Amino acid sequence: MPLYDKQPKKRFEPIPKKKKIVCALCGRQTAVRIKTPPGKPIYCNSCYRKKKAEPKKRFSLPDHIQEVLTEQGFWFTVQKHKPVFTSEEASRVRGVPLHSGVKAMVLKTGEETLILALLPADKKVDMKQIAALEGTKKVKLATPEEVLKRTGVTIGSVPPFGFEQPIKTYVDRAVFDNEDVNFNIGDHQLSITMHAEDLKTLLQEDEHVEFMNGNG
Repeated sequence: MPLYDKQPKKRFEPIPKKKKIVCALCGRQTAVRIKTPPGKPIYCNSCYRKKKAEPKKRFSLPDHIQEVLTEQGFWFTVQKHKPVFTSEEASRVRGVPLHSGVKAMVLKTGEETLILALLPADKKVDMKQIAALEGTKKVKLATPEEVLKRTGVTIGSVPPFGFEQPIKTYVDRAVFDNEDVNFNIGDHQLSITMHAEDLKTLLQEDEHVEFMNGNG
């Protein structure tokens, strides 16, 4: 009986050959020995060390939403106002009709899954319709703690899109009856107004979004 088990020899990856690149940060041509997935930026050694030393930027939902709209080339305005916690308060402070607001309701299914429902601010969410579309027995409002954990923001400031982690969303088509729509962007003191058609375009591009016809 052998005194020890033979271990297979370790197989070492060959050292990548140097290849010429253009640094994505400084634009300088150089040669590096790295393997980088397609589509990811490549840096020279000096810029790579600088990037590694930078503190990671914390995700900010208000900033991210504005960045998305800017990148898409959509028109929008940002309004800073006193804190609002209901659709009615937001309508008065923004000086817009209640129907033009987009209400974002975080719901929980019988299977404990959190989903989002978007509807005009003057309407109530149809729980039975959402449950039928989701294929579950019932849905109910998520708790404030569940909303914060899932979206990173508090009830009353939930936006219709832009979350760090995608969330299944049902959209009442009546949201797009207005020329412009408005909503909070993850902050009780910040609202955005944008064209309804642009919001529709944005949501249509999201595979996690499903459109539905409201029931009044």
